[in-house]
Amino acid sequence: MDIHLLHIGKTGGTTLKQMVKGAGADQLPDRRVVLHLHGTRAVDVFARDEPGAVAFFVRDPVARFVSGFNSRLRKGAPIANIPWRPAEEITFARFATPNDLAEALSSKHEVQQDRAFVAMDSLIHTRLHLTYWLRSPDYLESRIGGIAFAGSQERFTEDVGRFFDLLGVPPPIVDHAHQAPAGSSTELSDVATRNLQTWYADDFALYDWVVRRRDTWTTDRLLERDGLDGE
Repeated sequence: MDIHLLHIGKTGGTTLKQMVKGAGADQLPDRRVVLHLHGTRAVDVFARDEPGAVAFFVRDPVARFVSGFNSRLRKGAPIANIPWRPAEEITFARFATPNDLAEALSSKHEVQQDRAFVAMDSLIHTRLHLTYWLRSPDYLESRIGGIAFAGSQERFTEDVGRFFDLLGVPPPIVDHAHQAPAGSSTELSDVATRNLQTWYADDFALYDWVVRRRDTWTTDRLLERDGLDGE
């Protein structure tokens, strides 16, 4: 049975992919891990003729926003150098920090608020919500038999260990590829935090669902399951 590892942006996916390859888990004969790019969603996997199961990590939506903003601000550095698109150039000319953009979402000045809305759509990691990949808690519940594993970035080391336990192989040691360099602006005001909690309300429902259900995915559950629930 193939396990399709979704790459939800800013949740540790690049590091996890390196670990899967380093352990040879993408070549296992009985439960091969299929590595996907950012565009693949859970619904895409389940629509396949032989869907297999999905695995994924999530992250607190506010922390994910901050990480995503700063990642594009530095053009993907230190491991990449992806130039800004024209819309991103405009965004970073107007908003120097994650806090600046998040506060502007509730600006009393209509033009500034509109600029913030446009900016949120200009950056891939702020534009694509968790709902893009996972739809909703109800959807995940309906496909629970097709979820091999779900973890959280906040408990990355522990949950990666649990994931590799499922695979039956030890995890290799790798560098954390997308760890933010020192000096990145990460502080948010109360206003900014509240704005983001509202903006990502549906994502928080998904995040909370995963955190509540994370203990569901155990070694015995994966090894004993013969097939997948649902269509």
